[in-house]
Amino acid sequence: FVQKPAEGMISGKKFVVQEATFNRGTLNLVDSANGPTRSIGIALEDFAIKPDGKVFYMRDGRDMGQKIVVMTSWPTASGQFGQHNYTWKDPVGLKLQFGKRSKGLLPVFLVLRLPDVQKSYLQGYVYATVYEP
Repeated sequence: FVQKPAEGMISGKKFVVQEATFNRGTLNLVDSANGPTRSIGIALEDFAIKPDGKVFYMRDGRDMGQKIVVMTSWPTASGQFGQHNYTWKDPVGLKLQFGKRSKGLLPVFLVLRLPDVQKSYLQGYVYATVYEP
């Protein structure tokens, strides 16, 4: 894992995680510093399982032990939001390693590669604010 705060290039534009939250199995990563707000959501299907201390993978879109959906969201020229979901049908590369939560924060190391023409990626660590018991 890259030992720096999470950043990368999504759809050809720099993406620096400004805010990270974890709620009901979804890690939401937001960049609002590089233009209009864009986000990446990584949803674990079995959100009842606490991710603390666990590692989850997607290789070539195959879920390794946990079904995962990666969602990208961006503002459009019309003021609406566009969204794309990547599932097991897409050749996504993802490794998520969760640490142990402490004081309402959940450390997460991640490497993400998306199958788009811009070769989108995101890697590094975040401390996600936890909004669940």
